[in-house]
Amino acid sequence: MTVFWIAAAAIAVAAMLGMLYPLLRGRGVTLEERSEYDIAVYKDQLSEIDRDLERGLLSDTQADAARVEIQRRMLEAAPDAKSANGGAATNRGRDLALASAVTLFCVGSGLWLYMDLGQPGRPDAPFAERNVGQEEQAQAAAEMSQMIDQLAARLAQKPDDLRGWVLLGRSYESQEDYANAAKAYKKAVELSNREAGAVGAYAEALVMAAGDHIPAEAVPLLEELREKDVKDPRSYFYLAAWRMSTGDQEAALQEWVNLIAVSPADAPWLAETEERVRIVAKNIGIDPATLKPTVAVTRLEWEKPAGAAPAEASGAPAAPSPEQMEAAAAMTEEERNDMIRSMVARLAERLEANPDDADGWNRLAQAYMVLGEVAKAAQARAKAEQAAK
Repeated sequence: MTVFWIAAAAIAVAAMLGMLYPLLRGRGVTLEERSEYDIAVYKDQLSEIDRDLERGLLSDTQADAARVEIQRRMLEAAPDAKSANGGAATNRGRDLALASAVTLFCVGSGLWLYMDLGQPGRPDAPFAERNVGQEEQAQAAAEMSQMIDQLAARLAQKPDDLRGWVLLGRSYESQEDYANAAKAYKKAVELSNREAGAVGAYAEALVMAAGDHIPAEAVPLLEELREKDVKDPRSYFYLAAWRMSTGDQEAALQEWVNLIAVSPADAPWLAETEERVRIVAKNIGIDPATLKPTVAVTRLEWEKPAGAAPAEASGAPAAPSPEQMEAAAAMTEEERNDMIRSMVARLAERLEANPDDADGWNRLAQAYMVLGEVAKAAQARAKAEQAAK
């Protein structure tokens, strides 16, 4: 506490000096200096009257009247040593009194406020150890828990409210209560006729509740999610982790390759997934170039989102017509791969002519990953990053 009081006193003194300095310093102009300045101005005005009289701007009567008035002002401006000294002393005394009053008020009121509102007897504590905002956080958590309890009670009275169960699951997730979140999502799965989004949320909540492993009950849900929504990356990600935990590294590789194929070009997990593919493939003696997505995932490469720009404008390979799709189905695997490679090659040619197309390079990188050409995919992704700068 001694250190605190010393620091507080030093800060108070510095603050007082900053406020009192303008009051205690000498005034910039004395009374004598001001009188001399005024008399010099009046003398200049007398000279101006003489010039106006010579030019005929003033009559003799007007000039005399003006001289009398200016001379009267000169007499008033003449310094009186006694009054000047007395005024200076009076001003000095008034400044000292004001300074003393300001000092006593600021120091006294500050000390009173601290003794009344502060905690003088509390020992010093490092900032990192202080519970800043702990009460506010506890209150917010209590209010959130109360709202969740009210929602759960309402759903107990109205158990067929699908949106309510989804909201309850999300609320439990926000509190990291994944076990209860899984229970809420399970009810949502039943009410939604096993809609893909509900199935995915249920499976992910089970995984998060398990913590360090993929629980067996989540596996069929993840497989169901993949059947319902082949584009959802969660099924491939978690199933890959589960297959690795069972020792089936080759199956895990396939899941990761599928994950790369369905992921957007700017997905944050792509780089890490590609690195896993390279490491695990090397460990088990598999050439990454031989790894290709499953047929169901490969079809995603032909899909064209609603409202997408024409292939000619975007630089992407044109989507095949139904006749071309039928012809592709009759091809051998080698012929089909050759057709895909030709389309990818055309995209690469377009990008060589337009190297600033970052989106095009990302599409090319994804296409190379579909073909299992990991090295070319890495090169295309590097060019995409360079083009985006």
